[in-house]
Amino acid sequence: MGLFDWFRGGARTAAPFRMPVDDAFALKVLGKVVVVGVVADGEVRPGDRLVLRASAAEVPVTVEGLEAHHRPLQVARRGDRVGVMLVGADKAQVGHGAVLASAAAPDAEPGAAADGGGM
Repeated sequence: MGLFDWFRGGARTAAPFRMPVDDAFALKVLGKVVVVGVVADGEVRPGDRLVLRASAAEVPVTVEGLEAHHRPLQVARRGDRVGVMLVGADKAQVGHGAVLASAAAPDAEPGAAADGGGM
């Protein structure tokens, strides 16, 4: 494995999806929540089923859409700063330190830093 394989979509993107949440917005008219953050590991696409891990709760959600810089995306990968539109969560469930992750992400604990370490 070369030094920059992760940049070309190598082993680093094969990890389960994990994104610490920086902010969240409620779209009350649509009944949806948009969470914003930088993808720490893996990749995500519209239609993916994930879990929102916040404080003591684990909420199953579905990705309805992705957006970066006011442009829709088909996929977001490690290092991308994105907004993720979710179905199945309420803004009140998204607290400080929440993590959006695939169910397979072992270190997707609330409060986990973007580099995989704790606070």
